[in-house]
Amino acid sequence: MIHFNASYYDILHEGKINVAAQYIPFGKKIRSMLEIGAGGGSVSFILKKRYDVTVLNTALPDFPYCEYITERGGLCAFLDGEKVLPFAKFSFDVVHHSWVYHGLTPARWRDVLLEQNRILRPGGYLWISDGLSYAQLETIKYLLLHQLGYKILYEDEIKRESIT
Repeated sequence: MIHFNASYYDILHEGKINVAAQYIPFGKKIRSMLEIGAGGGSVSFILKKRYDVTVLNTALPDFPYCEYITERGGLCAFLDGEKVLPFAKFSFDVVHHSWVYHGLTPARWRDVLLEQNRILRPGGYLWISDGLSYAQLETIKYLLLHQLGYKILYEDEIKRESIT
């Protein structure tokens, strides 16, 4: 089966993980991560290789990403990250999503983040890599910082990425 250029994305995500690893202690206390909208699973394969982190990738069934991830030896589930997630409270040390929710209204962002907060362990990390509008970013910051008590560990204003 022919796939997209995975090696390109593997290299691209090496850099993102290098930045994230400055703020998230992958090698010390991170055991599990949920990767929402995993694409080809590059983040999960790099984290497994470097830090032995178990990552559950998710993708919509409309795209062949899960098949590709499992062909590479990863874990993948067909999930819609905008719905209630089928995990118990406090299931993951890290929840990461990349370019999945950029089309959401600020109100929908609130619902999605509350659900992700539910499955994140206390002291866990929410890693957001998305192209966000100003309104989305302000909604996210208000909810996470003022209502849920998160703190921003890293923010790239130009790329609109953050780790909280």
